[in-house]
Amino acid sequence: MSLKVEKTIEVLRSILNSYEKINKAISNKKIVAQVELTDEQVEIFRMRYELQFSFEQISKQLHLNTTAVKKIFIEAHSKIKPRKKTA
Repeated sequence: MSLKVEKTIEVLRSILNSYEKINKAISNKKIVAQVELTDEQVEIFRMRYELQFSFEQISKQLHLNTTAVKKIFIEAHSKIKPRKKTA
């Protein structure tokens, strides 16, 4: 259980550390269109970064549970996050 919590914290830290990349991706509609985010994913990003809402606040606004909001956020982030090139 503690390993799962640590892994979740690690994932969330990496997401928060890439704030600038995500913010640029949201503000550049071409990039957002290229990664094909759903309207829900875009709205969660907007609420998280532009409005500075917590996941709990977002879940209340969208009438979703917090776990679902975090999952959607992480899925969207994985679409935006640049892939590491392999040799």
